[in-house]
Amino acid sequence: MPKFFTVLGTISLAFTGSICQAAEPYCATGSPAYLEGEINNNAVAFPAGLTVTSGVAELKLFTKTGASKLTCALSGIPNTDTALSHNFDHRIVCDDVEQSELSFNTRFTGAEPLDPKLEERLCRGDVLNYFQEKSEPDSTEASKGVFRGVYEGELLVDGCINSGSDIVPDIHINMVVDGYVCLEN
Repeated sequence: MPKFFTVLGTISLAFTGSICQAAEPYCATGSPAYLEGEINNNAVAFPAGLTVTSGVAELKLFTKTGASKLTCALSGIPNTDTALSHNFDHRIVCDDVEQSELSFNTRFTGAEPLDPKLEERLCRGDVLNYFQEKSEPDSTEASKGVFRGVYEGELLVDGCINSGSDIVPDIHINMVVDGYVCLEN
């Protein structure tokens, strides 16, 4: 692994060590790029019973050529390939010049309480539940911009599900992500 990524990985994992423990980056081909950030989204239920998510992802992407900040729209639909109701397929579209785009398959992995500092930052209002997830790039979907050619990687997610206000009773989902994606060389 290049020295840049060793130092960057140490800083990144030390900063988020109590939040997530991302797997050591491994790319069969290509180069790992670290990705971390925060996502705020809402669950939106339709009369037909379909629940989707919609929100914003504030991300930092660290590559061997530097770092960039991305603000991305996020949408999620339930993955019907599994019996679990909280497996979602997510897609982000970002605000950079190329409108970078990437899809993820996200799988529920647990519901442990969050670190108190992270809980204070993410949990707003009445906490309904905590969750941990693992997201991997969906290699069957097109990607573009800085994510062009992304075919593998792993993002670990810690989150908090909050109830909305009495005025607008809805579900708020706030989370942090930390991990890597494999970029084409």
